[in-house]
Amino acid sequence: MKKFSFIVFAVIGSQLFAQEGMVVPFDSDRWSFKGDAFTLHKEEGSSIMEFTGGDVTAYLKDADFTDGVITYEIKIREERTFLGCAFRMQDLENYESFYVRPHQSGNPDATQYTPVYNDLSAWQLYHGEGYASVVNYQFNEWIPVKIIISGSRAEVYFNDSLEPGLHMPYLQRKVKSGMIGLWGGSGKLKNFAYTKKPNVSLKSEPIPVENPHSAVITDWSVYTDLFSEEHTEDLLNRANGNKWLAMKSDAFGRLNLAKKLRLSENQNTALVKYTLDSESDTFKKLSFGFSDRVMIYVNGKRIYSGNNTFRSRDYRFLGSIGYFDSVFLPLKKGGNEIIFAVSESFGGWGLMAKLD
Repeated sequence: MKKFSFIVFAVIGSQLFAQEGMVVPFDSDRWSFKGDAFTLHKEEGSSIMEFTGGDVTAYLKDADFTDGVITYEIKIREERTFLGCAFRMQDLENYESFYVRPHQSGNPDATQYTPVYNDLSAWQLYHGEGYASVVNYQFNEWIPVKIIISGSRAEVYFNDSLEPGLHMPYLQRKVKSGMIGLWGGSGKLKNFAYTKKPNVSLKSEPIPVENPHSAVITDWSVYTDLFSEEHTEDLLNRANGNKWLAMKSDAFGRLNLAKKLRLSENQNTALVKYTLDSESDTFKKLSFGFSDRVMIYVNGKRIYSGNNTFRSRDYRFLGSIGYFDSVFLPLKKGGNEIIFAVSESFGGWGLMAKLD
């Protein structure tokens, strides 16, 4: 999914933190809605929001939420869909996001955390421990969900469990207050509430981030002009001057291009450059990962082309990023210009590389 549609609201009552939480009825004039792929109705005295697919957008401009607790209940069916929460929203295209995948119940990616930059989610870049987890869902039953957010960490609890179903120790976006909300393709929600609470305690311990190995490339240059994928080599010959922007990878070596660049339908490819000095003419191994497609050039000559797009290899292939590919760089004595042309379809636009 390239971008998320979401709905922001609050309803009266919650078994979790309802007494101290901020609640806002569906009919409050605080809410602004866009789209109509949802219904509002009553079930057993509770106000229900039901998603019916398509793009839905609504937001509470004055939430001003940074740290605290978000609670709600979901009812899902055993089908492929996504249902989640957006928080610290700076606008409709930039926020932190957590969601459930009902169709992956019991699998390692039944849940997912991802930052959203410039309307692009990045689950292919952020996967595994700290970003996804195993959860077994009860279908067609109400499931309480509690999200506790504190600084650069968060936890998610299901069914009033005392242990988090997902620990998120690496929230990617800068800590800044914003709107909160819910979004989804299908499913029902009720009893949404939020509590603003600075320095709220978390049960799980922070996971230390080790400095990347010296071989990991952390300092890149990104060309600010984007272009169509089929015109890569034409722009490569013209990519010079002052349009290169310095950009650093994160602590794990991932470079999320959406942090600085805005993807469009007709311009889906970015140039990423690294300059490597060599003491002699030689070959050097480069291990790398990318999403979704890449072409690698050394001193203007293309030496590699790869496709890591979702389901490009078989129907289960996710296209997750990692140091899964390698190539030997033909280096000359002196400075060598290595350029990656990275193209994106959906799911995360990024690159990581290390020299062995």
